[in-house]
Amino acid sequence: MSLINGIVLSVREKHLRLSLWCSDSKDVDVLTRIGKGFKSWCKFHGKFKFKFLVHEKALKHDLDNGSVLDI
Repeated sequence: MSLINGIVLSVREKHLRLSLWCSDSKDVDVLTRIGKGFKSWCKFHGKFKFKFLVHEKALKHDLDNGSVLDI
């Protein structure tokens, strides 16, 4: 079963946002592996930051430390 549902590129006024949609946000180890693999595959410079956000909390701007995972 694949946890990756899709990807979205959003062009913002001051930055670009690349969103990787996953079907499960509970398994931190799996999300970390997915994020690191995706970051490596994209070959982005190390200065770019990747984070996983729980979608429901991001919509409400309710981002406590438990809903953000730095990659």
